[in-house]
Amino acid sequence: MEYKEYKMANRAVLLYRLRIAAVAVITAFACGVIMAFSFLISAAVTAVSFTVLIIIFFVYPFMLYKRYSIKINGNSLCITKGVVFYRKYFAEISDINYASTVTTPFQKVFGIFSLYLYTKSGQLVVANISKIPPPLEVFIYE
Repeated sequence: MEYKEYKMANRAVLLYRLRIAAVAVITAFACGVIMAFSFLISAAVTAVSFTVLIIIFFVYPFMLYKRYSIKINGNSLCITKGVVFYRKYFAEISDINYASTVTTPFQKVFGIFSLYLYTKSGQLVVANISKIPPPLEVFIYE
């Protein structure tokens, strides 16, 4: 059976990197505060956090973008996402009651949004997209 695949907006990689940079600034401030009490502990925390943040800054957003997909096959929907924990979410399109869009201030800057799909059994989130997939447009009442 034929399916249509949609991806996360490529601008979402920049959004994730901006969020990671904000965490780096907060971490740097915390290391500065710790340095007032103990230079050795501050140097250790700085070295570890710098290494982790550099790896996360370059690897995590790319892997998240690469592994994120939205597949629509006739009347079924499959959302695949995750880096460390790889998850798949399934729903029948006929089970969707309604949908809404949510835009954070950073998402607004990049022209992307998240689509929340409310089904009979719960909620699915299609994160950081720039356009609603055509089969799901009927659930948006704007």
